[in-house]
Amino acid sequence: MLKNWLFLSCCGLLLPLQALQRDSLNVPSQKVNLSLVPKKNAKPSPYKKKKIKIKTQHASKGMESWSQLHLDDYLSQMHASITEGYCTSAQAAIFRQRLKELPHIRKVIEIGFNAGYSTEIFLEASPHIEVVSFDINEHLYTRLGRLFMEKKYSKRFLFVEGDSARTLPEYSKSHSKVDLIYIDGGHSFASCFADIQNGQRLSDKNTLLWINSYNYEDVKNAVDFCVREGLIEIIDVKTASDPDYRCWVEAKYRYNSELEKIFSRMYHYGIRQESDKDLFFTKTLQSILHSHDEILTIVDMGCGNAILARELFSEFQEKRKYIGIDIVTDLIQKNQLHYGSNNISFVHQDYTENPLPQGDLLICKDLFNYLSYSDISKILSESNKFKYLLLSHEVQSSAKRKNFDIQTGGFRPLDMTLEPFHLQSKTISHYPLNQSLRQLIFITSAALPHS
Repeated sequence: MLKNWLFLSCCGLLLPLQALQRDSLNVPSQKVNLSLVPKKNAKPSPYKKKKIKIKTQHASKGMESWSQLHLDDYLSQMHASITEGYCTSAQAAIFRQRLKELPHIRKVIEIGFNAGYSTEIFLEASPHIEVVSFDINEHLYTRLGRLFMEKKYSKRFLFVEGDSARTLPEYSKSHSKVDLIYIDGGHSFASCFADIQNGQRLSDKNTLLWINSYNYEDVKNAVDFCVREGLIEIIDVKTASDPDYRCWVEAKYRYNSELEKIFSRMYHYGIRQESDKDLFFTKTLQSILHSHDEILTIVDMGCGNAILARELFSEFQEKRKYIGIDIVTDLIQKNQLHYGSNNISFVHQDYTENPLPQGDLLICKDLFNYLSYSDISKILSESNKFKYLLLSHEVQSSAKRKNFDIQTGGFRPLDMTLEPFHLQSKTISHYPLNQSLRQLIFITSAALPHS
């Protein structure tokens, strides 16, 4: 121990390492936050920081100022040896590019600080980003990385020490939602699952979730289990092309809206499947596709159990692209598994909140009967993204038809040629189906009243 002390003293490294040794012995000294202690006569709180004094000069006289110093240079000058986990240059480049595409990111939760390389990427990406890092703090280089972040980034960085299975739920009790949760902590199934589950407490429907090490078997199993259980949905799987091969997922937590619950029950009890075998509609759509070569991308709003993708499978295998959209997650997952291909894809989306993708033909079959005037108008307001619209819905059989509004999720017959929509087209058909009368309208987006 004495030899080590003399060697470090000669190398100019004594001051920071002394401070770290003091911290491990709980001996306070001057103003840098290096561990967590509870307030006097209060319950332990893992996100309250204890102030520990260390001298603020650098480890060597030639070391640059904190603002000009990079983590890698600092750890090298401190002769720190990283024994596990780090961010490769290829992965770091992808992280930086993705953060440029997400300028709204302000608050980041990081589970697994280790040496702090990913933390530095987040903090360097924008002067507006704040990072709270959770780590068990078992390595000397972790303490050095933490010291570096607290010195260089001051109020934009907070370190929470301890097992994230305990500290994350405790922290979430008194803190608001964040924009991004980055999980790179324990790589066992139990640890990864706990971090994903506990992270939801700090999320909302807009919070992004990055889960690193998806190429590890236990991590992948934990992520896939959360997808199957409906806790999260994967947006993208990303890989870094470097010798170490890094793989991670970008995901979101699932927040089932009341509307999704309503439509889920409809499909479960078969309410929205009665009109699936709609031969007249299928033949009309086939005829439209054969006579309109300019229709290359079809967006099917409320695609249900993919009846159109199945019946017109051959139409989408060459030049055409089909995108099925539905609010019921289980349907989308099954459709993608059984019918997805290069030209056929299925997307989970709330009709009433999210913008539509671009396309040439928008299909709304058996949908408008269940939507309020306001939500129908939202969809029609995006019709300028398409050349044509094909609508089909139940209409009153009585000659004295009259529309009335409902709350989305209810049901009523609807005539789109009447108030308040007044759609007019040369292609309007009425035909019987399952003891009801159907209305089919094929119209150009330019002919819509709001255009």
